[in-house]
Amino acid sequence: WALHAAAAAKSGGIKKCLRSLARLITSNHPEFTANPERLAPALVTSGALQLRQGNWGPALADLAHAYALAPDCPSTALAAGVAALHYASRSGGTSEKLRHAWVIKAAALLQRAAGGGGRFI
Repeated sequence: WALHAAAAAKSGGIKKCLRSLARLITSNHPEFTANPERLAPALVTSGALQLRQGNWGPALADLAHAYALAPDCPSTALAAGVAALHYASRSGGTSEKLRHAWVIKAAALLQRAAGGGGRFI
């Protein structure tokens, strides 16, 4: 997925790549039904591409979903933490209280990524 996303980003085909990922993520493929954690890499890729596009909400949704499926993966926690920080700092129209809550969640995710182990989310 990472290679596909990198190629899409260089070619300007991010929207097409996101549509492909969305179809995969929402499919009822038996492999994903039996092992939902296998969707985590596709969700991380989708979230990273959404971040690249400046779509903070969808990026955070994909990366939080990936973290829920693979909470023991440090790179997933890192990506979700970075997305939460982006969302907190760049989402217009969001209350200060909600932005503060996202900063706290981001800190917990980044702590988890660093091996802190605490599950605050």
